[in-house]
Amino acid sequence: MFCRQCGKELPPDSSVCSGCGAPAGNGSQFCPNCGASTAPDAVYCVTCGAAVAAPVQEAAAPVEVAAPAEAAAPVEAAAPAEVAAPVEAAAPVEAAAPVEAAAPQQTMPPQQTVPPYQAVPPYQTMPPQQATPPYQTVPPQQAMPPYQTMPPQQAPGYAAPTQKSKLAAGLLAFFLGSLGIHNFYLGYTGKAVTQLCVSLIGGIISCGIATIGVQIWGIVEGVMLLTGSISVDGNGCPLKD
Repeated sequence: MFCRQCGKELPPDSSVCSGCGAPAGNGSQFCPNCGASTAPDAVYCVTCGAAVAAPVQEAAAPVEVAAPAEAAAPVEAAAPAEVAAPVEAAAPVEAAAPVEAAAPQQTMPPQQTVPPYQAVPPYQTMPPQQATPPYQTVPPQQAMPPYQTMPPQQAPGYAAPTQKSKLAAGLLAFFLGSLGIHNFYLGYTGKAVTQLCVSLIGGIISCGIATIGVQIWGIVEGVMLLTGSISVDGNGCPLKD
């Protein structure tokens, strides 16, 4: 419990504040529950939410005293009723115009009778067709003579390749193998030119050693020609014995 006048904490059974001397519960500046400062016209404490003053109830509006009733005015006498104007006589109803008589309807002419259908003449029978003559048999064809085989024609401008001798090529390889003459004879032109250049140019540079090597190469090819290891020439034609 706190003093509402100075905010000092009071004992529970105290009736007067020992700090300011104000009676307990008097004042409006502090909250009696937490001692926080409050507005003079506050109803609840903004700190703890406790009620600091009882809500002021609006005073009931005073009941108005009813005014004394005025005396009723005297009732005026009713004015005499006016005499109703005489009702005008209704105008005579005009006679309706006579209804014209309807024109007589025209009668439809009688329909003409359709003549009876004429009888269709009977179908005429077609005369029997003449029988077609029997198919004529085709005489058997004569047997064609057997095809004659034509001899193979040689292409113009090209002569049949001639077979090279295996013995001649071997002898040329033994004696002139260093110059590649046997390869020129068989048609191996590239190998023959290689052997010739190595034998001449290489023999000059190496003092004849290269020529001896090419000659040995030629002798080996001569043996291969005579034994059949080399059996075709440069054009693929087989060598003859």
